[in-house]
Formats: sequence, structure tokens, C-alpha cells
Amino acid sequence: MKNAPRQLRISAARALAVGGPVFCLGVATLLLFFTLREGNDRWLESTDLTSLRTQLENDPENLAIKEKLHRLDQQLRQEFFLQRRRRRIGGWLLLAGAVVALWGIHWNSALQPEKLPSLPPPPEEQARAIARRRSLETRVLNGVAAVMVLLGVAAGLAGLLSTFLTGPQHAATAKTGPPRSLYGSEAWRGNWPQFRGPTGMGLAAGSGWPTEWDVPSGRNVAWKVPLPGPTGNSSPLVWGKRVFLTAASRENEYLHCISTTDGALIRTTEIHVRRSNPTAFDKLEVMEETGYAAPTPATDGHRVFVTFATADIAAVDFDGNQIWAWNPGPPDSAYGLASSLMIYGDLVLWQLDQGSEADEGKSRLFAFDGRTGVPAWQAPRPVVNSWTTPVVVPTRSSFQIVTSGSPFVIAYDPADGHEIWRAELLGGDIAPSPVASGNTVFVTAAGAVAAAIRTDGRGDVTKTHVLWKGYDGLPDTASPLTDGRYFLQAGSDGEVSCYDAQSGKLLWDEVFDCGFQASPVLAGELVYLFGDDGTVFLFPLEAKFTLTAKLSVGEPVRATPAFKGGRIYVRGEKNLICIGTDATPAGSSGGESNNDQ
Repeated sequence: MKNAPRQLRISAARALAVGGPVFCLGVATLLLFFTLREGNDRWLESTDLTSLRTQLENDPENLAIKEKLHRLDQQLRQEFFLQRRRRRIGGWLLLAGAVVALWGIHWNSALQPEKLPSLPPPPEEQARAIARRRSLETRVLNGVAAVMVLLGVAAGLAGLLSTFLTGPQHAATAKTGPPRSLYGSEAWRGNWPQFRGPTGMGLAAGSGWPTEWDVPSGRNVAWKVPLPGPTGNSSPLVWGKRVFLTAASRENEYLHCISTTDGALIRTTEIHVRRSNPTAFDKLEVMEETGYAAPTPATDGHRVFVTFATADIAAVDFDGNQIWAWNPGPPDSAYGLASSLMIYGDLVLWQLDQGSEADEGKSRLFAFDGRTGVPAWQAPRPVVNSWTTPVVVPTRSSFQIVTSGSPFVIAYDPADGHEIWRAELLGGDIAPSPVASGNTVFVTAAGAVAAAIRTDGRGDVTKTHVLWKGYDGLPDTASPLTDGRYFLQAGSDGEVSCYDAQSGKLLWDEVFDCGFQASPVLAGELVYLFGDDGTVFLFPLEAKFTLTAKLSVGEPVRATPAFKGGRIYVRGEKNLICIGTDATPAGSSGGESNNDQ
């Protein structure tokens, strides 16, 4: 009886040391079986799916084909997500089995060296034989168990990683991996892939942009088409022969794809996002002036990334298939979210500033891998709710992501999201986004200040790197514009002001008979400034104001137009208007890609 507890401990230790690896091996075998049977890419490789898509391309109005395609697509997606759940559960089971096995091995090793005091001492040779046998048994047992545990852990980690790397609500990807972003390429520079163009700062390269038109008569207007419902204030994107824009109501969110050739609607993708607590969104309030589709989407040349006032964020490929989607919960924003998405490399940048107190810790800057939807990093922000869009600023040595918020302008390292510098300059409701030229960032906000900041600082640069401050013509909505020589800003009260970008001297200040919510664009040598009532002002960005032309699109404009291929794509209150008939202006890049239709 005295040795019974010890014998039980030895038996239990051996059972754990052997049973844990056997359990791991069994789970790993099942995972391997399901993986080999199902494969990773059935959703993409389905011949039936490919056949139906081909049939639909040949007969796009066939409702029966559409219904079959929808049912098959849903079935394959469900199978894919079931496979993901199975891998996730199997991975955790393998890790749990490995922990149990390792504990059993450790326990068994600790018990073996002791001698059993109740046994009579055997003869010397027998004692040595028993000791050698026990030592060999222990080493073999431990070795086999360790190998099995390592195999189980490897299989478990592989299962978990295969789940996590597919991103939130993610669909399967091809064996070769999803295509990388075309950020920075010639195609990128020749298209209008995000809010305010390739640089995110309202600069349209090239020349030959339209300087006269008449929408009612159609003179120098390629086409004008009614906007698909519901409404939205997001700006259009243009890539190749496609225009992308979002629209949303309280119940539904959409991405529209429109042909640049004739304005025909190519397709509409309804965005579906699984929310952890759907009823929490019942109290979400959005101002009518903001709407549910104020943020402008972005494209990397292969996918379009969208976000809405609900804080839904999703990716859709150029064929209209939703790839991934996510929602962090109901946003806390006074007017409704309006920060647009931006691209840097394969990253999708999302500035989600929330809350009325910075110490609530609600604000974040997210960087998602656009191919998978997996967050590469996220950075907490010590600011309250704002409606600005981050910009990627090339500095002399690297890149910085610069953000405006209340009260800080903050620059982040795009590699990992760590903060590089900050300046305490702004306050109140911040909507205008930063712009930059060379080694200088420019920020502005109504009720606060316009300022220029050097980007070579570290830490708090409020007292060391602010070059100048200005207090005239501060805008409340539209983002500013700079070419490195001048700094221009336009307000919703109709006031437009121009500063010397180097010294901060106010050069001129004009008051127009309409307000401005759309941000100005410098296209070639002229500023294109679209008013709230549809009036369009053209003038050079110079030290003295000179009006070159005063035109109209015939309806209110709140979204910033897109400039691409000698044409201007204007989202009006009711219509999408394509101004200009030239295919490609002199001195600009066509920037087409193999995704173009």
C-alpha cells in the first residue's frame, strides 16, 4: 500500500506521455485526410463554376444561369468555411494534445530515476540489467513521444496558420497566391486608384485636360448616366476601362462598376459583412450630409477596397466577387465615418478615429494586407473622432504615413506602424487631409490652423519642426492642395486662399459665390475646383489669382472628381458625368492593365 500512490503516478505519467502523442497523431492524420480529400482551392478550381461564368458572359441576362451560379458559389463558399473551421479546431486540439504529452514526458522522466524502496534489492547483475532496461525504455519512450509531439505541433500550427492567413471572412486563393498590388507602377500612375489620385493629394499628371464643355448640349461630354441607387458621397475611382463608386443606405451597401466607354453599368456587388453583434447597429446615427457611403474606396489594380459609415470594410475583385470583409463593431462618430481608404504597397490603410475623448482608446490606424484581409499591424491613436484620410509621404530616406486628428498630426512608419513624430496643432472637427511636397507636410482645419511641418523630426516636434502657421481661409471639409511652391485651400463658405508654401505668407484670398466640399485638383497647369452647386472654376496655381474659366456640370457636386486619360469623371448629385473625349492626353500614361475590359 505504501508504494501504491507512486505506482499510480508512474502509470499516469506514462499514459500521458504515450496518449498525448497518439492523440496528436490521430488528429493530424484526420486533418491530413480532409486536406487531401478536399484540397485548398476547390472554390477557385471548380469546373462547374468556370463553365457557368463562361455561360453568363455569353448570355448576361439569363436569370437561370445567374441563379445556378449563385447557388453553386454559395455552396462552395460554405464548404470552404467549413474546412477552415475544421482546421482551426484541429489545430487547437493538436496544441492541447502536445501540451499534455510534454507534461507527461516531463513527469515520467522525473519519476523514473527514483528507486522503489519497498522492493528487495536484487543481485548486483540483475540490478544493473534492470537499470539499463529502464533507462533504455525511458529514452525510447521520450524520444518517440517527442517526435510525435513535434509532428503534431507542426501539423497543428500548419492548420491554424492556413486558417489565420486567409483573413477575416476570406475566400480561397489560388495556388500561386493572390496577385500583388500594382502600387507605384506605371499603371498606378496612369489611373485614378484612390481618393485624390495616385498620390492621394489631388495631382493629375500630363496635359490636355478639358478646359471647356457644355453638359446640356453634350459638347465635349462623352456621356452622362443616372447614378445607380442608393445615394453616396464617395468619390469615383478609375482603373483602365472601369469606374468604381460606392453607394449605401442604412440596410444595404454596394460597389458599382461602370464602363468608361459609354457609362453602362457593368455590375453591382452588394457587400455582405458578418457582424458580431448586429443589433448594436440599430442605434447607429449618421448625418444626412455625410450619408452611409462617404468614404472613397481604393483599388490596387486587382481588387477594390470599400468601407462605409457602419465601419464595414471589404475587398472585391474585378469580377465582382467579395474576397474578404470585416467589421470591428459599431463606430462612435459624431457625423458618420468618412475617412477614405489608401494604398501603400500591398497594404490598405484605414484611419478609424472614434470617440469624444482620446483616453477612451477607440481610435486606430489599421494596415490590412489587401490580398488576404489580415491586419499587418494596427496603431492606437491618441485622438478623438475625425474624418480625415491618411496620406503616404515619400521623404528623403523612406516613406511616412501622415495623419491629421485632434489634437495631433502624427507620422507612422508603414513597415510596422510605430510612431515617428507628432505635432500638437489641430483641434475641433478635423476633415481636411494632409498634403506634402518634398520634406514638408501641410495640414489645415477650420477653427484651428494651417501649418507646414518638416518630416525629418522624431518624437514631439511641435516646438522644433513647425515651419509656419496661418489662420486665413481655413476649410472645414475639402482637403488642401500644394505643388511645393503654393498651398491652396477652399472652404464650404466659399473662401479660397493661397499661401506661399515656403514662407507661409498669404498671397491671395478670394470669396466665391458657392461653397466647396469637393477637394481641388491640380491637373496640368490649372486648378479644377468644383463647387457645391456644380459650378467649376479653373485657374492657375500662382501668386496672383486669375480666373481662366467658369463652367458648370448642371447639378450639385460634393465628391472629388477623378482624372484619367484626358477625361474627368464627376459624381454629381444624380448623375455620373464623363467630361472630355480624348482617350489619352499628351504627356500622360495610359496605365492600362490586363484587368481592363
